[in-house]
Amino acid sequence: MGVATPWKWPSALDGYKADDLLRLQHYIRDRDQQWRADMQSGEWIGLAVATVFGMDFSKKAEKQRIKQMVDAWTKSGALKVVLGKDKNYKARQYVEVGELALKPRLPGDSSIIRKMPVDRPARGPHHRQSCC
Repeated sequence: MGVATPWKWPSALDGYKADDLLRLQHYIRDRDQQWRADMQSGEWIGLAVATVFGMDFSKKAEKQRIKQMVDAWTKSGALKVVLGKDKNYKARQYVEVGELALKPRLPGDSSIIRKMPVDRPARGPHHRQSCC
């Protein structure tokens, strides 16, 4: 006989672990590119997410999931939104790595995720400051 359990809405992050987030953070940090917070931009951070995780950005459902993933990681502090200026000196919101997700220290314990702040100077020719 089965036991009834409450149904839980699936999370956009289901199936992703700290190692996956760390891989994305390294991809973002190691590229000489500024990633935008605006979904309509050709430099949207979601394109980096799609590239790292092999997602099909052209599919509406996957694009929505990518947006939810970016929102969740921004809310958690793993990604951060900063103000900056584009090449035309117009104010824009960019996304950078926030706190690095580190692997769990105890074998088999995936519930432990440590975070460490990233102290790196802002890249690019334009001054940026934290926002939002």
